[in-house]
Amino acid sequence: MLRLSIIVITRNRLAYLRECVESVLMQDDPDFELLIGDNGSTDGTIEYLRELSNRDPRVTVLLNGRNLGSCEGRNLLLQRARGDFWFIIDDDAAFQSKDDLRNVV
Repeated sequence: MLRLSIIVITRNRLAYLRECVESVLMQDDPDFELLIGDNGSTDGTIEYLRELSNRDPRVTVLLNGRNLGSCEGRNLLLQRARGDFWFIIDDDAAFQSKDDLRNVV
């Protein structure tokens, strides 16, 4: 089982999401999965997420097709989480250094 499931929900915030995701993927603790839910974006986020999930096996994407709100969107991701622990991060937040995740856990 994975140690940590990182949960991100987004909608039409591609620039912020990219920064968030890059900060997660740079972490030096490799024992995590990244679950990202999209609530009906129309700004290129869906295309970015598809490419990202094809490129990195740690990334799982859930395309909700419409705006479910942050709570329902996160709950759907949490139902799919396989980690011993969950870490919820907003799409406009980012880790600042490569050991932030390890220090939090």
